[in-house]
Amino acid sequence: MDKIERQRQIESDSVRDGCVRWCQNTEYLEAADTRPYRNLIGISLRSLADAIRAEQDILKTSKKTLPAWGLPLLSLGHEQLALITLGTLFNMIARSEFETCLPPRITPVAHEIGQLCRIERLADLGESS
Repeated sequence: MDKIERQRQIESDSVRDGCVRWCQNTEYLEAADTRPYRNLIGISLRSLADAIRAEQDILKTSKKTLPAWGLPLLSLGHEQLALITLGTLFNMIARSEFETCLPPRITPVAHEIGQLCRIERLADLGESS
């Protein structure tokens, strides 16, 4: 192994070891609570919220029967939905890639987003009582 190969290996090992220590640190159990992920959420939030609002507007003005997924999509504000979606997605990606080195499967991600939206909706209903 020449010097360049050795240096690449050292750097690769250092990055991997740093990631392992980062994930094991209890202060960072949730990826979305870290600065890099907060920056990503900040960049992505507006465009996702705008897309959700556009879909909500279409559902509200449509003369057709509301699809099965329509009522849940209308049950929370577009910014709430976007924040829940991005936070959950980033947390599950970080957790899954650390545990299995694979991206998370769609069904568990969708289920987790749905559960968090349900909890948020229940909290909203409790506050209005």
